[in-house]
Formats: sequence, structure tokens, C-alpha cells
Amino acid sequence: MTNIAELPTKDTITVIINKKNPDKVTYVFKNRYGNKIGEHVNRLPATLSPQSNVARQCKQIMNQKGKTDPKMLNSQFEEVKQLLQLNYENELSSIEQEIADRKQAEKEKDIIKSKEAITKLQSLDYPLIYIGSIVEWFTAGERNNILYAFTVWTGYPKKSCVSDMFG
Repeated sequence: MTNIAELPTKDTITVIINKKNPDKVTYVFKNRYGNKIGEHVNRLPATLSPQSNVARQCKQIMNQKGKTDPKMLNSQFEEVKQLLQLNYENELSSIEQEIADRKQAEKEKDIIKSKEAITKLQSLDYPLIYIGSIVEWFTAGERNNILYAFTVWTGYPKKSCVSDMFG
């Protein structure tokens, strides 16, 4: 779905949502040749007032000759505003879907890694020594404290402690 609304003059308005703050929307105005003629940051399209900077620029574009009735301009702007709101909602739903997909992929990746780690630990004769070597590498000398804590937690070092921990 596109996030571009076309005005009657063939000029366009592009709706760009700020991913960190979806209430802040950037409206980019381009003429019929694709040249940028304006950019405004404002609220959601549905909350735009007829006096907002977006509405003023939109009305200015639609009334280039200065002959259009103000009521007609307001009516046209309301139609454009509805189209912009529809584009905003479509864009927001695609952003939300993208975020959900990314979280799901990370969750699946974490599940795979944890299964690999459990398999690795269960295949070792001395898992405490393996864990100790990894701890030594990552904690720069805190190996003894972590190994003592791990030993106390598991009871004592033996091969079956891994199956006791992970089932």
C-alpha cells in the first residue's frame, strides 16, 4: 500500500511516520514533476485543523489561481485529510507488522540457540569445566566466584547435573 495522496492538481503529499513517535508525522509536498515544494511535521492526519501548516500548504496548492471558493477548498481538504488518514493507518499497520516479525524472528533465533546450548552441555563429560572456560573468557577473572555459585546451585559437579537442570 502506498503512503502518497494525490491532490486534484496532480501534486502529491507523502505521509512519513516517525517510528519512535507515531504521533509525529512528516508531510512531504511534491509538485507534479516530483520536485519537493514543502515539508511539515505535524500530528495525525485526522487531527489536522483547517488552519494547520499542512492545510494551508494544501489549500495553496489547490488554489493556485486564487479563484476557488473557501468552502470548496475546505471540502477538498477534508477529502484529502481522509485519504491521508487512510494512508497513515496503512503505513502504521505495516510498521507494526514489521516490528512483530522482527521480534518473532529474534525469539525463534533465541530458542534455537538455547536448544543448541542445552545439547552442547548434555554432550559434555565435564560441563562445569566447559562453563568455567567460557566464564573465564567473558568475565576477566571472575571465574572462581561464578564457578562456586554454579557448584552450589547444582549441588556438586557431575555429568547428571546438566540433565537435572534442563530436564
